[in-house]
Amino acid sequence: MAAIGDKLCAVWEAMPQMTIALIEGYAVGAGLALSLACDWRVVASDAFVSLPEIALGIPLTWGAIPRLVNLVGPARATHLTLMCERFGAAQALEIGLIDHGCEPGQALARAQALASQTLAMPSAVARMSKESVNAIARALNRPAAASGDPAQRSKRRQRADQQRLVQHVDRQRPAPQRGQRRQDHRYATCQQRRPARQQPLASGQSPEHQA
Repeated sequence: MAAIGDKLCAVWEAMPQMTIALIEGYAVGAGLALSLACDWRVVASDAFVSLPEIALGIPLTWGAIPRLVNLVGPARATHLTLMCERFGAAQALEIGLIDHGCEPGQALARAQALASQTLAMPSAVARMSKESVNAIARALNRPAAASGDPAQRSKRRQRADQQRLVQHVDRQRPAPQRGQRRQDHRYATCQQRRPARQQPLASGQSPEHQA
């Protein structure tokens, strides 16, 4: 699931068009992580955002941490992820986590107004500007991605632990007797019995008299 969410956010982030996330009510966990992949976030004044994953023992994935650092800086990103607090719209707007506020129920209208203003700009220049901004912002994401997603690192550690356990069990098993082939307990083997070799018929002897 973490890998799918990471790819989903990467697709939204790489879109050449301007993307606007609307938040009415709340955006918690994955909902907020997905909104971070968009260019702008429009939030109603009565809404709140939160990242509760750490308190639940879940690593924060979907590339949310690098994007948080890009938006609010390392200190506030650490506070958001570790403290797992709810941030109201006014507080989120103040720290730069969201871009535009509006009255409750007006997030769509506000986003449509922003989209209309964007469409009035020369499309080629607007697209080039967005690509330049994203290229600079993603420069921080690449080192984070090189170290691997936290969920993927956890899976790799589990596989490494399993391999060490198998090696330990192999070392504890008694050595095979001379002439006896040691069988790996991780794999099932199937030996096919060869058919008995028939003796050639003697001269004048019928097949019924053989054996």
